Amino acid sequence: MTAGQQPTLELINNTLTSAAVRLHALASEITDLHLQVTKLGTAGLQALGASAQDATDITTAWNVIATVSAVYFGTAATPAYNFDDALAPYRAGQAG
Repeated sequence: MTAGQQPTLELINNTLTSAAVRLHALASEITDLHLQVTKLGTAGLQALGASAQDATDITTAWNVIATVSAVYFGTAATPAYNFDDALAPYRAGQAG
């Protein structure tokens, strides 16, 4: 007897569908939240309590994440850019 769920074509297809749905939802959420952050701007972030430097850093991070979302939706040219490295500081030690 083998432990764990054995791969089947149905499992692989279901996992693909699930991943694609989650990726689309995440890209949509990023786009929506980036719009909110963009509308606030650094001044708005400072009004919420961020320092000037933190507001700039937050805006920069959201711009990077939004670029990934734009690539997903085909609204940005795919840059030669390492998004994983750029976002590593914002993962708080999570995801490798």
